[in-house]
Amino acid sequence: MGQNMGHKLPPPLPGIDTAASLYRIAYEEARRTITDQVDELNGMRNRAVSYMAFIGTAAAFLVGTALRTGSPELMFYILAIAATASVAWATVQLCRVIRPGISFTIRLDPRDIITSFIDRQVPRPSEAQLLRSLAGWSANYIDENEKGLEKIRSRFSHVVIFGGGGLLLWTIAVWVFGTVGTSG
Repeated sequence: MGQNMGHKLPPPLPGIDTAASLYRIAYEEARRTITDQVDELNGMRNRAVSYMAFIGTAAAFLVGTALRTGSPELMFYILAIAATASVAWATVQLCRVIRPGISFTIRLDPRDIITSFIDRQVPRPSEAQLLRSLAGWSANYIDENEKGLEKIRSRFSHVVIFGGGGLLLWTIAVWVFGTVGTSG
């Protein structure tokens, strides 16, 4: 939090101490927005895992079906390689959704608040001044989290598109090159 001390809020209006309840509303709204961002991140993770579990199960079934067919042609191998590469890319993106490697701030560290603001200020800040600063810091975290969420949303899209594309390619391979009525 110390590096975000230079938040870009305009200077406070005169009579800031009488506006504590208004600054509390701004701070609480910022906290709700951060909570919504965390919920979105967790939702994408859960959906991506469930989706890839389905893709993996369906692809395994189709691969087993396709491999029981007679002697496949070159086109089968081209489709199989493309399908496998697509599902593999979706799996890589799934890992990048689960463990994004992106800094994501979900709460303020109380030690930073104490050392960077309360104990550093002489005279001590009022509650309104503290709430105003907390709202400003939270707004910066929201902006930074949004940048990370954009990257994760893109990765999530890759999971859906490439996972589904790989499954579609395996389905085509089975329909085109599979033989009806053969026993394994």
